[in-house]
Amino acid sequence: MKSGRTLVSLAQELERQLHSKKDLIVPSQLVHHSTGDDGQTHIIVNEAGNPVRYGVTPLARRQLADKLKIPHAYFERMREEQPVLLDRNVNTWLQSEDDRRMLRTLDGQVRAVLSDRYRRLDNFDLAESVLPILQQLPDVRFESVELTETRMYLKCITSRLTYEMAPGDVVQAGVVISNSEVGQGTLSVQPLLYRLVCRNGLIAADRSLRKTHVGRSLGTEDEGLQVYQDDTLRADDKAFFLKVRDVVQAAVSEASFRQTAQKLQKTLKIPSSATR
Repeated sequence: MKSGRTLVSLAQELERQLHSKKDLIVPSQLVHHSTGDDGQTHIIVNEAGNPVRYGVTPLARRQLADKLKIPHAYFERMREEQPVLLDRNVNTWLQSEDDRRMLRTLDGQVRAVLSDRYRRLDNFDLAESVLPILQQLPDVRFESVELTETRMYLKCITSRLTYEMAPGDVVQAGVVISNSEVGQGTLSVQPLLYRLVCRNGLIAADRSLRKTHVGRSLGTEDEGLQVYQDDTLRADDKAFFLKVRDVVQAAVSEASFRQTAQKLQKTLKIPSSATR
């Protein structure tokens, strides 16, 4: 992970990315692969009759190799030593397939090569749903705020909610939120019990929410390229992010936190204050 960001920095970068990213649903036959003498690979997409050239990130290269069933080590060897052979292999397999891919682009680069059934549950929408709740918590502190090329990660704790597991063993309420926009993990919201004695967090798995990025196929009968618009599946996404909001609110509610702490107390066989 990169070093932690501030919330302001996170919000600014998510806003910037929102206006710099584009998702394409494209038949494999409309995709062309090209490798330069410097080993840099590009994907050229026929968009409304115009070839548009994108760079390719290392992750997207790995995903492309996987989807074409080309061993990644061999893909990279061809890229470095035999770029013409690599392009011939990749383009031959692309032209022989009749499926559609989702190409996720950002800043002019293909950052992920995914199935057309990939469901976008993106970082901007997630942050928009949870940050207003978390920022309003009294005495909240953000232990970690991370945004990398593959994942967003938030971990926050509030000292407002505490529970004494045993004399001197106090836990605080918190929540861990993570997501990947490029197929490197689920969207997850996990209530956290933060133990002050060991500065460690315990996840309440039974109250967690996990959602894989799988939905209905976005392909159509049209053989051309389709730009995946932001309002596509908006109603379904809105309903899901309302559920995310509910899980976050429950994680930092006094009743839910106390129930989770008492359950952990029994699991660890720590006597309650009434029996000590």
